[in-house]
Amino acid sequence: MILLRLYVDLSEIIIKGFISIFVMPSKSYVMKMRTQNFKDISVNLPSVNYNQKIKQGLENLINSSIDKNKLIERELQAYFEQHPSAILGALSGVESNHNIYGNLVISQPQIKDFTGDRKPDFLVVTYNSLQLFFNFIEIESPNKSIFNGTKVELHGDFTHAYNQLKQWTANEASIKLHCQYLQDHLFKGNFNEARKTIKFNYILVYGHQDQLTQTPSTRSTELLNTYFDRNLHFCTYSRVLRDFPGTFGMFSVKRNAEDDTFKAIGMVPFTNYGSDEWSDFHNVTGKVDVVLQNPDLTDKQKSKLILQIEELDKKSITEIHKMVSEEPPSEFGEDLDDLDELI
Repeated sequence: MILLRLYVDLSEIIIKGFISIFVMPSKSYVMKMRTQNFKDISVNLPSVNYNQKIKQGLENLINSSIDKNKLIERELQAYFEQHPSAILGALSGVESNHNIYGNLVISQPQIKDFTGDRKPDFLVVTYNSLQLFFNFIEIESPNKSIFNGTKVELHGDFTHAYNQLKQWTANEASIKLHCQYLQDHLFKGNFNEARKTIKFNYILVYGHQDQLTQTPSTRSTELLNTYFDRNLHFCTYSRVLRDFPGTFGMFSVKRNAEDDTFKAIGMVPFTNYGSDEWSDFHNVTGKVDVVLQNPDLTDKQKSKLILQIEELDKKSITEIHKMVSEEPPSEFGEDLDDLDELI
């Protein structure tokens, strides 16, 4: 008997139960479900233990920053790169935040005219049937102050970080060009590829909830609301932890300017690389190296995954579409051994 977690976006209900025999929808049916804003029903679920471990690791980092009054932006950048699902709680205030386009987290997107500190730390694209939301994220240290003591007055560090987001909004021409570049390169051939309206969100991840409760709540909220509206969002690390999602297999990627490719640098472990995974990841290089280095996959799972990656990534998009259209419904049991090992 296997404990399976089935996620359904529209109701946001997690159904848990013991199962013995299920019939898995065909890949083409899963593709149709995606367009209806359902999460995939698949065996590519990270284990409950994995999610707990990653959330606990993030919480330990945040607490160390607060307890020791230590700046840890570099450590957080590295942690989010290695474990891309850990940053997704920052999306809780944006639209369609459960639908991650391509199941990818982009580290330090290289936007023209954005250099040094002006460069966003992360970019996560979310979507619905009509729109793509490009969510640019700036992370600061959890120990940084939001207000000046108990005064309802924003701290200089906070206004400096906020002004960085404002600089992004003032240069949306460069951002639009970069988003089009991503659609033409990283996301090219994605099964959900279609003409969609593009929108932008700019998210500041900064400080923690305790800093908000140390000032008069009504006045401090009113002050923050004057700064953050429409597509500007503010999220504390307390909320990142609170809204930490259990998610499906993902990669984090970073652009290699030398050969204009996107290289995998981290992953949420998964055990099957089929046509849906090809859709998300076929333009990503270095996947095999990241799989080999992942401590949460067994040698057997790694070997199987690497064989699937190498086999499918050789195929053209025409061959993949033909494979999907001809693929009969498969029985859910084919990958239950892998799921059992992950759980």
